[in-house]
Amino acid sequence: MLELRKLWYWLILCLAVVFALLYAGRREFYTRYRDYQAGRAAVAAAALQCLALDQAVGDMHRRVADLENNPFAMEAATRNNKGFVRPDEVVYRLEEAPTEAP
Repeated sequence: MLELRKLWYWLILCLAVVFALLYAGRREFYTRYRDYQAGRAAVAAAALQCLALDQAVGDMHRRVADLENNPFAMEAATRNNKGFVRPDEVVYRLEEAPTEAP
């Protein structure tokens, strides 16, 4: 009697597994799960990009505040962007030597 009960148990268990696999295949669970994982990875990448952009915005705010409050920083930025030179300065431009074609 115990052997017959074990046999029925394993038979029902195997049938349940087979039906579960057929149901999962029919409903495309694997494809949906793969899409879900890809979506989670995209969200994580976007969160990292958002953190990097927040840091860049903070750096820009500090730079703007420095330019508004520090006249030396404002002068350095203007001279760097516009290429201005003071009257007593001498500008040396270094150019690379032309390379000869072989």
